[in-house]
Amino acid sequence: MAKKGRSTSQIKWLVIPLILIGLVAAFVFFKGNTETKPSESTAYRVYQNSEIGFSISYPESWELRSDTQAFENGDIVSFNKTGPTQKAQTEITDGARLSIAIPFAINTDLKSWLKDNFSNEAKFSQMTFGGVTFEQVNECYIGCFIYFYTL
Repeated sequence: MAKKGRSTSQIKWLVIPLILIGLVAAFVFFKGNTETKPSESTAYRVYQNSEIGFSISYPESWELRSDTQAFENGDIVSFNKTGPTQKAQTEITDGARLSIAIPFAINTDLKSWLKDNFSNEAKFSQMTFGGVTFEQVNECYIGCFIYFYTL
């Protein structure tokens, strides 16, 4: 006895659900993988210090301060962004701070000076930024701080 072939209607009922399942799966996959682009609306200002030949662009929403004392020999400027849970008169910052130190002279090589002026727990590495190689120091106490030094 010869085997019966599948009818056209049976094939349609098998193929149509498979196509629908494939379309739904593709929609879910591609919808979940869409990239969101950061807002282009952030305005920037430029800080310039001709005395040391330094300039930097910073977000308009950050506060510029020249009265901070993050470094032993003083700061040129600090840029601060306070977070929503920051409390007054606290050392730990909910946000971020970038402080630029007043340049000072050392009478030894930079790596030796860093080892002498930071704790044994500090982590040392190098980083290149804008074509300049910096010695990077990561130091953690109450909070963590990252310092960059160059000659």
